[in-house]
Amino acid sequence: TTSGDIAIFQVKRSVLFSMVNVSGIVGIPTSITVPETSDYQLYVGGANGVVAHLSFDEKSFKSISRVKVDGGVSSLSLSEDKSQVLAGSTTGSITRIHTKSLKVQLVSQSHCASIKSISFSPESSEHFCTATNNGDIFVWNTNNYRISAKISEPRIRATCVVLSEDVMVAGFNDGVIRAYDPETGEKLWKIPNAHKDGVTTLVLSLNQKFIVSGGIRGEVRVWDVRTRQLVCHLKEHSTRVNKVCLYDSNKYVLSCSRDKSFLCWDLMSEKRLTAHSQPMGGINDITLTPDQKTILTVGQERAVSLWNLRSAKPLRQWSHGGEATCVAVAKTAPLIATGGVSRLLMLWDLKTGKCLGKGIGHSATITDVAFSPDDQQVVSVGEDGSILVWNIFV
Repeated sequence: TTSGDIAIFQVKRSVLFSMVNVSGIVGIPTSITVPETSDYQLYVGGANGVVAHLSFDEKSFKSISRVKVDGGVSSLSLSEDKSQVLAGSTTGSITRIHTKSLKVQLVSQSHCASIKSISFSPESSEHFCTATNNGDIFVWNTNNYRISAKISEPRIRATCVVLSEDVMVAGFNDGVIRAYDPETGEKLWKIPNAHKDGVTTLVLSLNQKFIVSGGIRGEVRVWDVRTRQLVCHLKEHSTRVNKVCLYDSNKYVLSCSRDKSFLCWDLMSEKRLTAHSQPMGGINDITLTPDQKTILTVGQERAVSLWNLRSAKPLRQWSHGGEATCVAVAKTAPLIATGGVSRLLMLWDLKTGKCLGKGIGHSATITDVAFSPDDQQVVSVGEDGSILVWNIFV
């Protein structure tokens, strides 16, 4: 029961035999029976993270031992030889409990909500960060796939995140841009009221001197990192900005929107240089090819489009087979990775537009995808809360 009691019934007589209170168990417990023993035994887990081992003694259960795991216990599973119990928790972790020594060992960690964004540091493939719909931001170590830093912002949703060696910057649905130390998770600074109704996307310049952000109402804004002051405001999109992408020169920025268009802005003159649009559906994501001469977009048009700013129509376009929500380009190989509502990670040849492979694993829409800086791996995240790491063999 929710009070931590165990109810024991006599099935043949359909009567309540006994009520046993498990001290220390709070919330709805999850229990399993240990079979084939001389006395009935139970492992019971509670919403407060306590796992108790109980043994039946004549008329009641008595506590033998107990341990505590991270988060509330949502499920328990006993190994066949009864030497270990796996405990799943509401925080997304799986813990192994050794029944004799009571040693607790963390097996894996994950998110418990829809993941909206993933970002590698441009300098290293050893760490990446993810941001979720429940305000959690995790920094992951790719050597052991464990969390190295953890940030939690309750009651707000993280919508986008970028990672560098020195700082991690995230945008939230409350319109605030927040910065954290990527090693400790310590909050460094914030920009309040960056965008009314919420920040949707952001990018950090390579010299880390300024941030470009997009918002729900279609505005693109540039912020000075040192002073946290607004440098310029660019507004031509009629609805939310889905993605901003910065050229390596730090002079130009691309923005795409649900209004079916993508724009190129000159940050020096604070003016729009070009405007391109597609006839059907909004543009969900945009990225530059490594040579910075062509542009890739995906969206509701269910196609991958390759553009040149000097041409009004795409240079090349090929079917995606469904709405695509994200696109990423490898730096050292002609490879493109996309994801979308089909739940498939798709790998493409940039030169020919040929699909090289499809990755199956997500159970909901893929929301973001990124190549590691060494192009050896692709990481995809989705609304199912899962992070899938794919090895690339070229």
